[in-house]
Amino acid sequence: MHARPDDKSRVVTHFKAGESVPVLSKKADWVEVQTAMGSGWVHQNELVGAEDAQQAQKNPTPKFLHAPSPVTAPGVHGTIYIEADVNTDGDVTRTTLLENTTGLPDLAEKNTAALQRSKFYPILIRGERKPFKYYYRVDY
Repeated sequence: MHARPDDKSRVVTHFKAGESVPVLSKKADWVEVQTAMGSGWVHQNELVGAEDAQQAQKNPTPKFLHAPSPVTAPGVHGTIYIEADVNTDGDVTRTTLLENTTGLPDLAEKNTAALQRSKFYPILIRGERKPFKYYYRVDY
């Protein structure tokens, strides 16, 4: 949360994903919210309503803590599609190449390696961490 409705203003505190925060006021696309640590400003799109939060708990969306590094390949066309098994800590434990229409096996290997080095936030369902599958698609 920022001290003022401005990305360059000082960050005063953080709140956790799923934490309920009361809205104090609105200013353009910024919302002033209150936490136990004080009040501050966040972008309105960083908040969800109670219904959306309940739906997200039932069907959580994986989010990267550390996203895969981009693998560039100028002039290449096609798609690389990889399935990843992610453990309860958010680590990628196994990958399977599902599709590579680029015709470049080394490009698929580089994307697979980048995905294996990534890290996810753990998925919590009713307070319990759950493993999950993630489908990673890169279009060239």
